[in-house]
Amino acid sequence: MKSVGMRFLLLFGLLILILSLFMLYWAHRVSREHAQDLMSRQASIALEFNLAILSYVGNYVRPELVRKLGKGYFMPETMSTSYISRSVFEKVQEKFPDFIIRFASDNPRNPINAATSEELEIINYFRQNRNAARVSRVMILNGRRYLALFNPRWLQKDCMRCHGNPKDAPAELIRRYGNTASFNRLIDDLAGLDTVAVQLDAFDDALHSEMYRQWFIITVVLLLLFGTVMVLFHRVVTKRLKAIIKHFSDIADNPDSTRMTPLKLGGKDEIAVLGSSFNHLIEKLSESHSMLEHRVAERTIKLTGVNEELKREITDRTRAEEALKKSLEENQALLRELQHRVKNSLAIITGLIGIEAKRMDDPAANEALTNIRNRVNSLSKLYDQLYNANEVREVRLDAYLEQMARSLMDTYDSPEKSIDLRTELAPLKIDVKQSISVGLILNELLTNALKYAFTDRSGGTIRIDLRKSDGGAVIEVADDGAGLPQGFSLEGSRGRGMEIVQMLVATLKGEMEYGRGRETVFRVSFPV
Repeated sequence: MKSVGMRFLLLFGLLILILSLFMLYWAHRVSREHAQDLMSRQASIALEFNLAILSYVGNYVRPELVRKLGKGYFMPETMSTSYISRSVFEKVQEKFPDFIIRFASDNPRNPINAATSEELEIINYFRQNRNAARVSRVMILNGRRYLALFNPRWLQKDCMRCHGNPKDAPAELIRRYGNTASFNRLIDDLAGLDTVAVQLDAFDDALHSEMYRQWFIITVVLLLLFGTVMVLFHRVVTKRLKAIIKHFSDIADNPDSTRMTPLKLGGKDEIAVLGSSFNHLIEKLSESHSMLEHRVAERTIKLTGVNEELKREITDRTRAEEALKKSLEENQALLRELQHRVKNSLAIITGLIGIEAKRMDDPAANEALTNIRNRVNSLSKLYDQLYNANEVREVRLDAYLEQMARSLMDTYDSPEKSIDLRTELAPLKIDVKQSISVGLILNELLTNALKYAFTDRSGGTIRIDLRKSDGGAVIEVADDGAGLPQGFSLEGSRGRGMEIVQMLVATLKGEMEYGRGRETVFRVSFPV
């Protein structure tokens, strides 16, 4: 059996060890984050300085030399931004060898600027993500770890003289580098990367050395603290507890003794109070024993009565729960039957409207009936979702919109036009009331795109996106068709369909906006 003193010391030592490990970990983490932030700032400063040199040469030095010496003159030592930048930082590297600052390209004129495999990956990344400003990576360069910062250099219009058609380039440039390397490039193509890298290995070595030193200090402090606490605990606690244990053992060895000697302990702390309480306990023990037996008998009688009452309550509650469950099942069955009947009724209405539309010779009446049929059909698809999903309060909006969009595409399908529907719908459940408005909004926007976007062309693409937003959802309906008419605005639109859309957006407490460009986009956002 382990003594109290031993267990206390083990727990105390474990607690101190855990606390020390946490403090060391925290200090190591904070130091590393601070150092990494410092290195990132150093890399950013170096990159900004490099970009400032490039900007100054490109915007002031080179144009001034061209103006004075003529367009046919070219001298890389005074006119090439990458050459001047490399020359400057070669001097800097003599003082700071842990820094690497260079220009890298996948089609360089100077072989020294050829991109490494890691830099080629970054070049491909920027070409695939043209909006990315900068990229920071930990990379292996020359067998050592570096924190690297990459900035893309895009070709502008004024770069085409030296990177476009070789016939337009300065003769000196052709003579020095030839007429193939880095020519025939396009505007907005990626010329290369401005790279700044800071070595990490030296930082890691210093950090590890500091960590070992802190480990040694903490170990020495722990040993001194542990020894001091062990001595004090023995004098104040363990020694006196052993005296109490011996007294209790003597009483246990003489159970028939009529006289129990009091326990004598010095001091005024908790252990002394424990001894005094034990002495008082001896006096009250016999009285308490008889009183306890009497109370146990009384409470046993009361407990028996309580158990009977509890059994009756459980029986009554079970019956009530069974009745409630039966009522709930009946209500669920009634609601599903109602949903089924409404769905069938809407399907019949849709079919009747479609028959009447086919009989109409008036194009305007036919179009009006078709619009009504599509709106009723959107409600029918909603009830179909509710019925199939066994839901009464919520509906899967993505499945509902997908089903309704495909149905509208079938309605307006024509062998003369090839219209492709692309959907990207995030899984989302919303309230049934909201889904009615959302379905009608999609019906109107998609109908407008199918009817008006491709009147002067043989086909195109319609895109429908649904994504989650902060506390809500966003729906986009876009097409690459003819675009909106000149002077179009949401406030000035007199079309019945657009009026319905704006009214429904207002009921959702949402917002609608539109955009022009390669696509005509209508975007509706609303809270969920």
